[in-house]
Amino acid sequence: MPLPGGGTTVVGVVGERNADHLAPYTRVDLRANRDVQLRNSRISFYLEVTNLLNSKNECCIEEFHLEQDRNARVVLVKETSYWLPMLPSFGFQWEF
Repeated sequence: MPLPGGGTTVVGVVGERNADHLAPYTRVDLRANRDVQLRNSRISFYLEVTNLLNSKNECCIEEFHLEQDRNARVVLVKETSYWLPMLPSFGFQWEF
């Protein structure tokens, strides 16, 4: 909103509470196990991939700031962070 001296001011407008939402969360995980029986013990191997499809899931709103758009209007911009990308892991367990 323009001021008489030539500057501008920003006037916030409060909307409906909790009206803004993060994008839908999608994730596919995969795990494969293999048990090998030995004479007096057993070894279990696993391979696991978390977020197999490498979905970019929004996690958190890190900060808000104001910017001017092409029409010189001031808009509120939110900076979003994301959950982990595709994450493979493997391991074994030896029981005796």
